[in-house]
Amino acid sequence: MTVSDLRTAAPRSRLHMVRPAGGPEWRFAVLGRVRAWRFGREIDLGAPQQRTTLAMLLLREGAPATLDELINGLWGEDVPSAAVGTVRTYISRLRRALCPDGHNGLIVSGRGGYRLPRDRVGLDFADFRALVAEATTASAERRFADAARRLGDGLALFDGITLAGAPGPYASAQRDRIEHLRGAADEDRLAAEIELGRYAVTLADLCLRIAAEPLRERLRELQMLALWRDGRQAEALVAFHQARTVLATELGVDPGPGLRRLHAEILAGDTPVQAEARPVIRVPAQAPAPPSDFTGRAALVSRIVASLDRPGAVPVVGVAGLPGSGKTAVIGTVAQRVAHLFPDGVLHTDLGGGTATPGDVLAGWLRALGVAASAVPAALPERAALWRTTLAGRRILVTVDGAADGDADLHPLLPAAPGCAVLFTTSRLCAVAAGAEWHRVGPFTRAEALEYLGRRIGPDRVAAEPAAAAALVTARACQPLALRAVATRLAARPAWTLAEAGSRLSADDDAAELYRRLDPVRGTLDCASADVLATLAGAAGGMVTAGQVGYLLGLMEREAEAALDTLAERFLVEALQPGRYRIDHLVRRYAALRRSPDVAHRLVAMDDVSGAVA
Repeated sequence: MTVSDLRTAAPRSRLHMVRPAGGPEWRFAVLGRVRAWRFGREIDLGAPQQRTTLAMLLLREGAPATLDELINGLWGEDVPSAAVGTVRTYISRLRRALCPDGHNGLIVSGRGGYRLPRDRVGLDFADFRALVAEATTASAERRFADAARRLGDGLALFDGITLAGAPGPYASAQRDRIEHLRGAADEDRLAAEIELGRYAVTLADLCLRIAAEPLRERLRELQMLALWRDGRQAEALVAFHQARTVLATELGVDPGPGLRRLHAEILAGDTPVQAEARPVIRVPAQAPAPPSDFTGRAALVSRIVASLDRPGAVPVVGVAGLPGSGKTAVIGTVAQRVAHLFPDGVLHTDLGGGTATPGDVLAGWLRALGVAASAVPAALPERAALWRTTLAGRRILVTVDGAADGDADLHPLLPAAPGCAVLFTTSRLCAVAAGAEWHRVGPFTRAEALEYLGRRIGPDRVAAEPAAAAALVTARACQPLALRAVATRLAARPAWTLAEAGSRLSADDDAAELYRRLDPVRGTLDCASADVLATLAGAAGGMVTAGQVGYLLGLMEREAEAALDTLAERFLVEALQPGRYRIDHLVRRYAALRRSPDVAHRLVAMDDVSGAVA
């Protein structure tokens, strides 16, 4: 029996078809096929890609989706030539389907893209998350019957596999994410059932789940716990040996710390109550591994290491730079270098996906440090207080990747215990805490870029054509993400000379992933800064002054300088002397590709005035 069989076989509610009194006019479902109802009557949503377009708007929960984001979500790298018109057609058809009377238009469009107002729609996934949150609170208060009931209600909202039949990379990624949350909720339900002493029915469910997902260690741990509490110690030990055999055979690894600890407690002859009361000390090692081809950055890494080596303080260190500049690789390398300074472990989270909240992160970290899931408070302030209490007397390094909004994202995660430290990355300077120390990750130097290229395609190949190699890395502005792309393409073409590659491989193709990562950064800009960025596409030689920009846009010089400083805070330009800025040529190229037609005429004017820059 497959996981799909298990999930589609379960009884399902039709809560999303019923409009509660005073509830929203529209109800939507994504926990299965993408479906919609208005006043309880189902709406025909059209073709699969049109349903995916609607799902992208629904799962953003009121935030706008740009045209580029919708296109990328539907087609990824295989974008058809008529993609813009096709997406607009989908939006138009969805508007007519959702509001056939032409009134109460539901899909709103604006400068930021298209969105569905959150307060006007009901969504089964939002209902699921609310029920899981209620269950988490109930478990923390040891109301396990309430927790099991709410989790059961939440799981009943699924009508098969999430986003079933929805095509495209966005639907695939969201399907994986939500199915992971579904599995975790089912495990929490089984844990609550065990706390209630319902061992027989729980073990029957666990047998089915383990048959479908034999490598999932928490399921094995729950099985052992249920057997042990049911007085079946020998069977619990057999279950451990079965888990160990499967993990060794399939993955070549030993059981994780949870399974090993429970096994030791059973062998020690403790009762389950005694084992539950014993404190658990864990040493997490969650830092991201540095890439095997990590190159250069020696001085930067040394400076960051020195910033963290302050035992009597709580250093907060930011590593900031353009998306794709190698910030994650830097913090992984640093964490490896300083691990001996933090004997109680390294905790890590990635906030770049936008799905994890500070509360989610704290819950995971507390469990990683040995706090029982049932003891983790539901409210963020109480979680943060327990987090600081748990760290007292410990030396922990916290690494956070992709902190988009430093104050909101990081403040609840900051430890207070001397000897702990925080190392985070961001693509935007932010006032996270008094005394935070900043380190900028820029492009590779020319020498680092050539060394990196040599590591990826072979140093002999680079040494044989030094001029062509230098031209390749210069065309890609020594940006790590673009260099990785061209190195991958060169590695797949070992018979090509570098000179041939320089004439045949497009720098824009190699920078495509960088451009994609710049889109969200561009989306945070105010109107004035966005106009300035568009105009900078024509900055000859990459140098510009606030006076030139003000002249072209009809702004006062201090207004132009304020907009340029906003771009500098996002690393789209580099501030030199006051009022004087440099812009990387790939960022210039990005600005040119994303500019609107109404600013194209400024590019010629920019060329005319750029000569004034020395």
